[in-house]
Amino acid sequence: MSLAGIREMSTILTPPEERFPVLTFVGPQDDKQVAAALRRELLRDGQVFYIHNRVKSIDAAAARIRALVPEARVVVAHGQLPEDQLERTVEGFWSREYDILVCTTIVETAWTSPTRTR
Repeated sequence: MSLAGIREMSTILTPPEERFPVLTFVGPQDDKQVAAALRRELLRDGQVFYIHNRVKSIDAAAARIRALVPEARVVVAHGQLPEDQLERTVEGFWSREYDILVCTTIVETAWTSPTRTR
């Protein structure tokens, strides 16, 4: 919406109250570490964006996440989904129907809405 001039863009320099800052780690893929990080976030009643930037293999990545953390409710979102399915998926994640959203970098553009306060 800021690109279209409808709203101004703002940045948040500190996390909202009761939110933790994003932690980023760089290293080789390790399923045990991934599973531990996902479970840690779920144990604190949080949700997870799991970024996988290849639409061709995103379903396999989601299947791997489901195998690592079978208790989690996992859903997939990417820009090649039909618009109505993408909207339902995003709304379901925001309403906490899902714990982990396996998605492409669509998360950078699809998560800004004037009605969202999370």
